[in-house]
Amino acid sequence: MGRPRTDKHPARLTVTLEEEDYKEVCARAKRNDVSAAWVIRRAVQDYLGRSSSPMSAPRRPAGRMESRK
Repeated sequence: MGRPRTDKHPARLTVTLEEEDYKEVCARAKRNDVSAAWVIRRAVQDYLGRSSSPMSAPRRPAGRMESRK
């Protein structure tokens, strides 16, 4: 089951996930016979659908953080 084709041009975004989060995304994708990208798109849609609440701080950094001096 893929994303329906439309005349819209989707934007690309690269994200870095913690290893455990990545494994969970892949496991859910496999269980539901969809791609990992589909799981991520669905998660973003679900989050944005209820985004009236303020964002909370991430539970941990997802990659190297550069120090600002």
